[in-house]
Amino acid sequence: LLVGGSATLSLLDGDWETIASASYVDEERRNEGFSFPSGAPSPSGADATRTRFALQSTIAFGAPGFASFLTGFAETKEETYQNPCPAFCSPEQRLEQSRELVGLGAQYRAEIADQFYVFATARHDDNDDFQDADTYSLAASWKIPGIGTRPHASFGTGVTNPTFFEQFGFDPGSFVGNPDLIPEEAEGWDVGIEQTLLDGRVVLDLTYFESTLENEIFTAFGPAPDFLSTPQNRTTESDRSGWEATFRVYPADDFDIVGSWTNLEATEPAGIELRRPESQGALDASWRIGGGPIQLNLGVTYNGEQADTDFGTFLRTEQDPYTLVRLGASWRLRDEIELYARIENLTDEEYEEVISFLGAPRAAYIGVRFKGGSAK
Repeated sequence: LLVGGSATLSLLDGDWETIASASYVDEERRNEGFSFPSGAPSPSGADATRTRFALQSTIAFGAPGFASFLTGFAETKEETYQNPCPAFCSPEQRLEQSRELVGLGAQYRAEIADQFYVFATARHDDNDDFQDADTYSLAASWKIPGIGTRPHASFGTGVTNPTFFEQFGFDPGSFVGNPDLIPEEAEGWDVGIEQTLLDGRVVLDLTYFESTLENEIFTAFGPAPDFLSTPQNRTTESDRSGWEATFRVYPADDFDIVGSWTNLEATEPAGIELRRPESQGALDASWRIGGGPIQLNLGVTYNGEQADTDFGTFLRTEQDPYTLVRLGASWRLRDEIELYARIENLTDEEYEEVISFLGAPRAAYIGVRFKGGSAK
């Protein structure tokens, strides 16, 4: 069960906008599997809930040539988790777990002389189960007048808490959670340059990035014959660096093409990070025929070669690259109603994101979208 809603209050002719939102999730999941290598039945699952309230308020102020936007935000989140274990679970594994988080933060954004753009964000998280965390980010760009060039850069930090399953999950004969996990911490920066050509019909961007991850959560395997797995925090740093090239092309008013290519080097002291492809690419094109109600979409995604663990040998193995194609169309009956259809994996590519787990085959979808007259 998932329910949610939001409300927006706009004051001062739209210069002050406040959004309040709330959501609730209630999940009951049951898995019927078999332990490796014994083949014994291995039922597992989860009973979980999440309640979230959030408030965000932004006020615009300043003068022509120096516009400022100040945003304050707050959220509270309460979560519960319980293993629906039969008799084979220990009393500790059947306990209901709960935790709360309260987050407070602010962001300042400025647009100066229609060419300088700066951002600064700070956030404090008050956790009842983990150490409190303070994170921040800074970003700036300069749209150089007359030549269509925009250098940009950013720096930031982040924290990700372990999931309930990583801490308390249980799958007999194959997985046991680790309640002593601590949050992952990341720090990263990027710098790049964007160039606009042909009166805005072509936009090119090249960005270099680096980041460092501490306390990375990974899966460790126990000894034979059960090879029981459990998550742990790395005691060493993991590094990521690379570059990304993107382009946006608008050959006509109703036709646009967007593409990207990323080259990534992700390492930790033991070697190359698992499931981090060195190369990834994407291409998306859309055409609204004659500016009318019918739109066609074509998407292509490339995932390059990557390393993974072969669970038959528990050795690192290279996975083959793959390319996925999707094709879609939509028909806008009126502003509030749109029919759509799409085909995922059009060529029926056989691929694996994780070794021994086949990806989704060709699939077709058809549906209808509704939106209110004021939706954006």
